[in-house]
Amino acid sequence: MITACRPIAGLPHQRERASAWLQSRLGVPGEVDDRILCNGAAHGLMLAISSVVQHGDLVLTEALTDHGLIALSRTLGFQLRGVAIDDEGIIPEALESACHRFKPRAVYLTPTQLNPTGATMGEARRDAVAEVLARHRVWLIEDDVHALLEGPMLTPLTARIPQLGFHVTSMTKITVPGLRAGYLTVPRGQLHHVLPRMRATTWMATPLIFELADRWIADGSIEAMAAEQRTLLGERQALAQRLIGHHSLASRPTSLHVWVTLPGAWRAEEMQQQAEQEGLAITTAVPFMVEQTPPPRRIRVSLGAEQDLKRLEEGLKRLAVLLDESPPPMMQIIY
Repeated sequence: MITACRPIAGLPHQRERASAWLQSRLGVPGEVDDRILCNGAAHGLMLAISSVVQHGDLVLTEALTDHGLIALSRTLGFQLRGVAIDDEGIIPEALESACHRFKPRAVYLTPTQLNPTGATMGEARRDAVAEVLARHRVWLIEDDVHALLEGPMLTPLTARIPQLGFHVTSMTKITVPGLRAGYLTVPRGQLHHVLPRMRATTWMATPLIFELADRWIADGSIEAMAAEQRTLLGERQALAQRLIGHHSLASRPTSLHVWVTLPGAWRAEEMQQQAEQEGLAITTAVPFMVEQTPPPRRIRVSLGAEQDLKRLEEGLKRLAVLLDESPPPMMQIIY
């Protein structure tokens, strides 16, 4: 298992079990030869994007998107343009207009628990988005890392347009962060474009990591861990609703964050500064913004980073006090 660095796409028995699991549990189309084992979802997304997007190409994504994609655009040199979103994610009519106007090379979407808003597409929204992508014949890069935080009820976008869709998921969000086991599914006929980039970046995914993942899939541990994670996050979401739910919150019952609308005269950067003085770490919309526009008066509060539930409760209580107060008359001294 560790005496060679081939096959590049992963060891056959690991790919076979992963392929069956991806199909049966997540509804991801494809055969074994369409699957690549990669070192986490971030690696898989880089492989997918670099296989179809060249320097200077345009990629559409949600107006608020994962900060890793923004970093990747700067690394690989492609352009990003944000498309309007609502509480179900990207708006099909806005996507249609952007595809018609800008002729993008690819569209990157997170249909399940979009970071930072938690927006999740229902099946009808997924149908409408897939129809737009199919009509414009544009590549889809689907970031599905939060799929296992939802019950087995949401069908990936890739299942609707398998000939155009790259699907990426991983074990990280539902097991342990150090288990960098990512799974990339590519459209039929695209494997030969992806494998050279796999070889150039890591040669092959770490076999020992995937042997652990393989065994956890086989004995049901993955499903048990996912169920436990959903239960624990449900408890934390309930705690957040109890302590700061009198303010406007957007979240999913099992998501890792809550997206809070700030009251009164608070600005997001002021709230972040004040929270930091109280020993709290919160995030504004700025790291997730694609366009250089005024940020919304919202903050993202992570419920999963702090392992100790008591410390999380104390932090949420401190945040509740801040949210219920008016901002100080001056946040910093100006000379």
